[in-house]
Amino acid sequence: CHYCLTLDRVPESLYAEIAKNKEQIAEWKNLFAIDDVEGWTEPPTVEFLKANWNLVIDTVFFEESGAIRDALSCAAIDDSQSPNGLLVSGNNFDALRLFRESEAKAIRASYIDPPYNTGQDDFVYKDNYQHSSWLSLIRQVLPEVDSLLASDGALSISLDNGESAKLIHLVHQFATQLQNLGQFVWKTRNTDNRITTRFSVDHDYVHVFCRPNGAIEGRIIDRSNFKNPDSDPRGRYTTDPLTGKANATDRPNLHYLIVNLETGDEYPPDPDFGWITDEQGFKALVQEKLVYWPANPTKGKPRKKRFLSEASERSPVGSLSMSIRQGEGNSDLSVLFGYKPMNFPKPVSVVRRVLDVTTNRESAVLDFFAGSATTGQAVVELNKEDNGHRRYILVELGDHFDRVMRPRMKKVVYSSDWEFGKPLSRDTGISHCFKYLRLESYEDSLGNIAFDGNKAEAQQQFRFDEYCINYMLAYETGESETLLNIEKLTEPFDYKLEIHNGEEATFKNVDLPETFNFLIGLRVRTRKVFYREVGKQQVKYLVLRGRTNPHATGGEREVVVIWRTTKDWNKADFEADKKFVDENEFAKDADEVFVNNDSFIKVAKSLDPVFKRRMFNEPD
Repeated sequence: CHYCLTLDRVPESLYAEIAKNKEQIAEWKNLFAIDDVEGWTEPPTVEFLKANWNLVIDTVFFEESGAIRDALSCAAIDDSQSPNGLLVSGNNFDALRLFRESEAKAIRASYIDPPYNTGQDDFVYKDNYQHSSWLSLIRQVLPEVDSLLASDGALSISLDNGESAKLIHLVHQFATQLQNLGQFVWKTRNTDNRITTRFSVDHDYVHVFCRPNGAIEGRIIDRSNFKNPDSDPRGRYTTDPLTGKANATDRPNLHYLIVNLETGDEYPPDPDFGWITDEQGFKALVQEKLVYWPANPTKGKPRKKRFLSEASERSPVGSLSMSIRQGEGNSDLSVLFGYKPMNFPKPVSVVRRVLDVTTNRESAVLDFFAGSATTGQAVVELNKEDNGHRRYILVELGDHFDRVMRPRMKKVVYSSDWEFGKPLSRDTGISHCFKYLRLESYEDSLGNIAFDGNKAEAQQQFRFDEYCINYMLAYETGESETLLNIEKLTEPFDYKLEIHNGEEATFKNVDLPETFNFLIGLRVRTRKVFYREVGKQQVKYLVLRGRTNPHATGGEREVVVIWRTTKDWNKADFEADKKFVDENEFAKDADEVFVNNDSFIKVAKSLDPVFKRRMFNEPD
C-alpha cells in the first residue's frame, strides 16, 4: 500500500529530505515538466517546494527511507483529512470481496465500462470473449457489487447494443435487489457510410439500475432563468405554463375565460387543452399573487410563479441527454500525456454526465473496470465544480495501472489544463490524496503455499486423490505465508510473500495492517507511528484509530489497532509494552482495541485469530 499526496499535506520539516529524492524529482520532471518553472534548481529548494504546493508525492519512492515514509503515510491520514480516492491493482472480483466489510452498503454510484465482444480493446480482460465467457465474467461480479450499493445506490453500465439484452437478464437473475431504470442513449460517432446494410448503429447505451422504488439524483436545475422583474418580495422566480392537457368535452370545468381584473385583458382557453386548474383554483392563485401576467396579452398567456426558494435542486434527466463522440476519450488522454497511451477510453464528459445525475457531493463512487481512470478524473472535476467531497474507488488489472492510471490521477490533481502532455496552468491544482495498493494474485497465492516437509514426505506413499489433496491443503499448509502464518505476526512490518514477475521472483512486504483494516471494515481516521526506547534500540508502534462501517459485521464502533514487533519478548517486555500504551492513552475512548500477538493490555485482545477467521470467512 502506498499514498500519493500533494505537498500542502506534508509537514514542511520533511521538504529538505524530499528534495533529495532523485526518483521523486525525476517523476515531477516527467509528469509535470516542473523544471520549466521559474526558480527551479536541482535539487529544488525548500522555498520552491512551498511555492509549488500541488506537486504530488508518491511514497513508493521512499521505501528505503522508513522514517520519512512513515511520516508521509501518517500525513496522508489524520483527523482533518483522509484519502480522497483509492486505486487497486488486482482482479476485480478479489477487490470486490476485499471491500465486503469496509464498503458494505456504502457505494452511492458504481459506473463500469466492461469489455465488450468487439475484439478491439487491449485490456487484460480480453474483449473478444465468447458470449458464455463474457456472461460468466459479469455474472461473477454482480452479486458482489450488489452487496456494496447503498439503499439509494445506482449501478450504471456502458454497453453496446449486442450485449444489452443479456446484461439486463443477468442483473435480474444475479442482482435481484436491482431494477432497470432505463438507458442513456448516447451518440458515439457520425453515420458510417461504408456499412453495406446501410443501417449505421451510431450509439451506445449506459444502463442504469437501482433498488426497487429507488431513484437517481437527477440533473441539477439551471437557476440562471430565475428572475424578479416585478420586485416580488418573495424573491427570484421562474414561471410555468397554466395550459392544461384536456379538451372541453372531457374536462369542461377546465375551460373558462381568464380576465386580468386590473387591465381587463381576456385570455380564452385553448379548446384542445384548457387550463391546469378549475376557476376556483385559478382565483386562489390570483389571491396568493402567484399569477404572472404577460406584458403583451396578444403574445402571451398567464403563467404560474415558481420561486427559487421553493424549487428543488434537481429534476429528472432525459434518456437522450448525451451526444458525445467516442473520439473525445482519445483527446482526453492525448492532452494529458502528449500521445494516446490506450485505445478506446471513455470520454470524461460521458462519465461526468452519469455521475452528475447519480451522485451527490458526499457520494462514494466505484469503478471496478477502471481502464484508464476516466472515472477518477470525472470525480475530481465534479468535486472542483460543486465543491464536493465525492471519493472514488478504482480497480484495474494490467500494466496500464502504473503506465496510465496512476500518472493520470497525479496529473489531474496537479492541474486542470493540459496540452501535449504539459500543464498550461499551474495554479488550478487541488489539495488531494489517494491511496493505491496491489492485491495478492491467485498465482502468487499458489506460489507461496508451503507443505510441512516431514508430513509431505510421509504423504508420498498415498495417491494424490481428491481426499488427499484436500487434507493436505487444510492441515499441512496452515503455516504458509499466503494463508497467514500466525507465528510470524510477531514481526508484522516484515511479513513477506514471494512475488513472481515473469521469470523473476522477489520477496515483497505485505501490508498486514491495511489488510486487517479491510477485513474488519475499519475506516482509519488517524495513522500514527511511535517509538519506544529499549536500550539502544527502538520498538516501532503503528497505531490506527477509526470507526468501522455501520454495515460491517459487528456494526459501527470506535476501534484502535496497535501493531508492534514482539519477537522474542519476555514478561518484562510485555509489561513495558502495557505501560507505554497506557501512558500514551492509545486505547482511550475506544469501543474495541486490537493488538497483534499477545499483550498485558487489559482492554486489548489479540487480532491474530480474528485476522485468520476473517480471511477465510469463518464466523467470529
